Amino acid sequence: MEALISVVIITYNQELYIRQSIESVWKQKVNVPIEILVGNDASTDHTKEILEHMKQDPQLHMRMIHREKNIGASANLYDLLKRARGKYIAFLEGDDYWTDCNKLQKQIDFLKKHTKYVGCTHECMLVDENGVRMPGQSLEWISKKREFDIRTHRGFYLAGQMGTLMCRNIFQGSGEKYDIIYKAHPIISDRTVQLALVLNGPLYRMNMCMGAYRQFDGQKGENATSRYFTRNDHSHYDNFVLTCDLEAYTQTYMGKTIQFSYMKKIFFTNAVCQACRRHSYETCRDVRKILHYPGVRQWSYLLFLPRGILRKIIQKLKR
Repeated sequence: MEALISVVIITYNQELYIRQSIESVWKQKVNVPIEILVGNDASTDHTKEILEHMKQDPQLHMRMIHREKNIGASANLYDLLKRARGKYIAFLEGDDYWTDCNKLQKQIDFLKKHTKYVGCTHECMLVDENGVRMPGQSLEWISKKREFDIRTHRGFYLAGQMGTLMCRNIFQGSGEKYDIIYKAHPIISDRTVQLALVLNGPLYRMNMCMGAYRQFDGQKGENATSRYFTRNDHSHYDNFVLTCDLEAYTQTYMGKTIQFSYMKKIFFTNAVCQACRRHSYETCRDVRKILHYPGVRQWSYLLFLPRGILRKIIQKLKR
């Protein structure tokens, strides 16, 4: 029977968590056929062996793609999206898992009933590397709005963490229409995927918690996001450039100007603050590179700086 839902799972060196991730898919009580696509991005631990052992279950419809060379999280995900055969796609990463066995059924029922939405997300629980609920349960980059569109996205915000997302399959037969997903950034793909989706219609975040998002603390981080933000001194500049690329893609796609200026100035503020803390040539150079980036009005960014710093202080006080 042809799959109605394709579950795409990207993984890299997640031998401690990949079994729990896939088992949370197996436990789904859903009345439509599903397929599971796993992209193993040339893991160097025992992830491949674990996946091959799990694949032996004849009742499972699993397709394994084992990369011979590491291609990065974004390209790994994009390839799986192009392979997905289902009418709907659900996302999951190899260190996250679902906590509600009716998650897929609830989301597909919602999308069948509410045809104006291109996809839907839900709330998730933040857990540490041991699966223990974390004290803080908020994510800065998740929009507070239930209905999410291009103006809510702003080049940065998401309708929900990627492991909570189910969408209509807009990628099948699309050619290279959505190659921005891997071309914009080798690791960060959540912003590009959700941007591609909201260019086709709004997303909706359901008011129920049905998944767990694993976060790692500090330098022990082993998921892609943790590695990127904890080990990259140039993350603010990279975020600025990524936002510029998403802005340009949006304007090309829609044929009209959509500005993500506010978020670009926020990343400029972050880069300035980091340069003040580190006092290094590299971080100061990032600030200069932003100010000299094509299309940047230097006076506007400098005038915004006090506002941006005040915003950071207020956010810190609220924690």
